[in-house]
Amino acid sequence: MQAITRLLCGIGLMGLFSCKKEKSSETIYEVCGYAPYTTESTFDYVYVSNTQDTLAYTLIVTGDTLINGDRFSILNNGYTSQYIRCDNGRYFLFEFGISVPGYERPDGVRLFLYDNKSVGATWADTITAVASGQPQIGLLQYTILQQGGFRTVMGHEYANVIGVRQDASVLIDSTVHLLGTIATYYYAQDVGYIQAIAPEYTVSLKNYNVK
Repeated sequence: MQAITRLLCGIGLMGLFSCKKEKSSETIYEVCGYAPYTTESTFDYVYVSNTQDTLAYTLIVTGDTLINGDRFSILNNGYTSQYIRCDNGRYFLFEFGISVPGYERPDGVRLFLYDNKSVGATWADTITAVASGQPQIGLLQYTILQQGGFRTVMGHEYANVIGVRQDASVLIDSTVHLLGTIATYYYAQDVGYIQAIAPEYTVSLKNYNVK
């Protein structure tokens, strides 16, 4: 179970708590309608666990960087960073790999959002790792639940919202074992990530300032 947790840790997007350079150009903002992460933009979130533990935190866009030739915006919560980019309606999260005794997972890029797919559309991704010399494969599936329309989060109504459910399973000895839904994520045009609803927690956007 620990190996499976390591395999899937980090794929909960944007919450930064599910598993405890250069200045960005205006072009990034104009193209990335659902990730307007220009330098010095800030996003204040409230994390609430299913036991009602609450934590407020802020994501700050500290700049951008090149990773394997692609430019990613850097979002930092004061402890860790996330790396986000978009390309023709597709949105990607870069994850650094893990290498500890008995376990290795390489760097990976997760395609976590399409802004041009209709409700019901799906796509899939895999995560590969090696635990105690044995290969592991984690399977991710994304489903568009909402495309357009409104969503109210912490008293603020957002327009042009996309909702995406992220489900996970793991392949063991050629058998797929369903792990269930990781979370459903909501993104608003010109704002970005506004809410995540998971079995163990909810993350909601309280305030934001896009530069």
